[in-house]
Amino acid sequence: MSPSPPRARASRSCGNCRAVKRRCDKQSPQCGQCIRTKETCQGYRDEWDLVFRDQTSHTIKRSKKSPRGNDTISTELTTTPTTTHSHSPRSPPPARGPDPNLDDIGVNYFLQDFVAGGRVPTRGYLNYIPNVYSSDSEHPTLIASMAAVGLVALATRQPELAAHARAKYSEAIRHVNNAIASPTESVKDSTLMSVISLGVFEHVSNFESWVRHVKGAASLVIARGKSQFSSRVSILMFNQVRADMCAACIQSIQPFPDDMRELQDEATKYTEPTDAFWILGILSSRCATLFARVVAKNKGAALTISWSDFLEESIALQAGFKTAAAILAVQQPYTSIQEPKGSSAFISFRGEV
Repeated sequence: MSPSPPRARASRSCGNCRAVKRRCDKQSPQCGQCIRTKETCQGYRDEWDLVFRDQTSHTIKRSKKSPRGNDTISTELTTTPTTTHSHSPRSPPPARGPDPNLDDIGVNYFLQDFVAGGRVPTRGYLNYIPNVYSSDSEHPTLIASMAAVGLVALATRQPELAAHARAKYSEAIRHVNNAIASPTESVKDSTLMSVISLGVFEHVSNFESWVRHVKGAASLVIARGKSQFSSRVSILMFNQVRADMCAACIQSIQPFPDDMRELQDEATKYTEPTDAFWILGILSSRCATLFARVVAKNKGAALTISWSDFLEESIALQAGFKTAAAILAVQQPYTSIQEPKGSSAFISFRGEV
């Protein structure tokens, strides 16, 4: 496969600054240039428009310059044959457009299934990727990661894609390792987002691999330090790693790491204190630590915490979850559904199961 041509960076300036081709400071809600010239700022283009514009132009240019290779998917089914009769001339077949390759198919499916959202509530939980995607003009690590996850998700319905997904995963891991080895690349949001994305691939593989991956993501978050919380996107990515770490700690009966807890305390300074999901994350980290300590003490570990202390913490957590659930009902309306067989109730957001 020939190397991909460099993509032109799309302007993120406001409408007025783009029109007169001047430098825009990209301030919100109005840029400084418009304020200085007393113009009504036209605002900025939607991040989704930039994402899909970049991807589409990139695909078309590569298809025009690169010969058809083994990694392209045939589009024979998209060309409908024209029915001919003895009294009518044969019509020419419709023109063929550029064929998407497996990378593009994987990335587009990833964006559809994990970013754009849909009727399934597990979709769309990585909806902040467009901000990460468009903030870094060259992000082969993130592209490879999204392609790998998209292909492995498609492989559940098209098993022939499994080998391609594994190969793309290996490529993405190489990119991640190279990025982590670089002091500049390792702190980029696109690198952390790549690691978070690959966690979905590991989750499909097996639980042990996923736990190791989550610990690696946590190590990367810790290495980024307390200065990483300058943007909303960074906090959302930390929240995702924290959620995965809570689940991994509870499943493997380990306390929530102290380093992650310190970062959580720092991130709280930049987070809305009434955000239900943030509150639930804090409570979950405390649950993981409580569960691990209770199991350890029950096995005879010499802990200074008494059983009465455990009971007090449990009561506090129960009250905290009740409060968080009440806040969540306002911020993200949900309904509780009980299955007929008597299994535990589960939450359905916006009426979607």
